[in-house]
Amino acid sequence: MAAEGASGVSGRGRQDERRPPVRSTAVAAARSVVLVALQWAALVAINRLGYAVAEAVRLPLPGNLVGMLLLLALLSAGVVPASWLRPGAPFLTRHLAFFFIPITVGIMRFGALFARSGVAIVVVLVVSAAVGVCASGFTSQALGRPRRQVEVPT
Repeated sequence: MAAEGASGVSGRGRQDERRPPVRSTAVAAARSVVLVALQWAALVAINRLGYAVAEAVRLPLPGNLVGMLLLLALLSAGVVPASWLRPGAPFLTRHLAFFFIPITVGIMRFGALFARSGVAIVVVLVVSAAVGVCASGFTSQALGRPRRQVEVPT
């Protein structure tokens, strides 16, 4: 007790000042969990809206694709800032492989189709993936080049 001064700092000096209080850490963690849950709820709502729009308009596109296009439109228009979704996105991208499990299980129903046309399907998938990778690479290289300054005569 004698080592404590009027400020209430123990004999360890400034070490106690650097450590955040336990309560504020717990509150921050709870706030972070609630924020991520709200972000996921917003993403699920946009996804469900995409399904509803695809069904109502009878689009020949899957509802999840319509939902992604809707999210892209909202982000591009600035209606939904990317910063609103940024805290919850790393968890989703880190565990992205789990989202392919339902697709893989669903594909199992088409065993006869793969037996008949499996080679053609694999060739189309490989070629289309190669075209996509090349197009992305050429686009990123074209956009990444330094631009030349054009001098305008005055």
